[in-house]
Amino acid sequence: MKNFLKIVPLLVLACLIFSCSNDNLETQEPSNGVDLVRNSKAIDLNGFIVTRDNKPVDNVTVRIGNEVVATSRADGSFSLEGSGVNVGDVLVFENSGYVTVTKIMSEDTKLIISMLERAEPIQIDPRRTNSIAVGKEGRVVIPANSLGLNGEPYSGPINVQATLVDVRDPFQLRSAPGSYTAMGNEGAVPLTSFGMIEVVATIPGERIRLDVVEGASVQMAFPILLPRETPETVNLYSFNTSKGLWVLEGELVNTGSVLLGEVTSIDSSWNADEPCAEELICVKVKVIFTNGNPGCGVAAEGLTYQGFDGINTIGADDYVYLDVCPDSVFELQSCFPLCIPCPGPVYTTTIDLTTITTPPGPDGCIDLGTWTIVN
Repeated sequence: MKNFLKIVPLLVLACLIFSCSNDNLETQEPSNGVDLVRNSKAIDLNGFIVTRDNKPVDNVTVRIGNEVVATSRADGSFSLEGSGVNVGDVLVFENSGYVTVTKIMSEDTKLIISMLERAEPIQIDPRRTNSIAVGKEGRVVIPANSLGLNGEPYSGPINVQATLVDVRDPFQLRSAPGSYTAMGNEGAVPLTSFGMIEVVATIPGERIRLDVVEGASVQMAFPILLPRETPETVNLYSFNTSKGLWVLEGELVNTGSVLLGEVTSIDSSWNADEPCAEELICVKVKVIFTNGNPGCGVAAEGLTYQGFDGINTIGADDYVYLDVCPDSVFELQSCFPLCIPCPGPVYTTTIDLTTITTPPGPDGCIDLGTWTIVN
């Protein structure tokens, strides 16, 4: 195998050495299926919830469906032990001060959850049309008498929080409402995002959420975050928290200043997105820490597409498995500063899949070699 991985400067003062000779790699025997190879270790049911500043977030409820299975403690930690959580379950992390986050549980999921603070609430009179700024150029326009409770228009004061998820910001990219994957006709479709907006409307002082009444609509104008890359039209997705995936709802039009469209519900996050490929591909990397793994996971962040694979645990065989867009450039990341058990430094290296010709192995994954981290 060729030396695939090109070393790049670290995000903080740290360095790494990367070697990719297959002569030194362990090989895995074929199995009866990819899942058996990739999911061969005990599921980790403990995690942490943190902010951009690596501060713990307490009182975050973790639920599956309508059942609360855990609540984060003062130090941001939580445990799912004894909760009956299984691989494939969709975990929803909620706190009124933060954008709701959803994770689909797998055996190699590392439950380090980063949460983005919601925008400050703006109190509106729903009997009038209201325009709420989202970022510098974006906005949410709520027509008069369009928000209601139990299907009926609500006329009292309403607090609205419209929060932009700026996918140019690595932290916000990781704090997205869910994975960068949509529900397609023939399975999951990987996405590259142009930005997301979460809108929450509540009665002041209460946690009762309001939504758009039947027959009404709300105008969504996403700020154009990536001018050179944004096409004339972009798909509009809503987030399905029960599935943990995005659902195609319509289309946004590039007006030159915003991506403009309409929605008939605000009981969801919304995503300006396009598929980055028909399906993701699996890559695997053997990760060696010269002074032992301090508890770090590994993630893949897209550089030629706006997407994030999530933080994954390293197996007993030192391999980590990642799902990425084919023919893309992405960055391997390990030891996140937002990770309470293993605060910085951050180790990174760039991988250009267009230069790799090695076919997938018996487990269906492309072996990228060994990443040796000098820690």
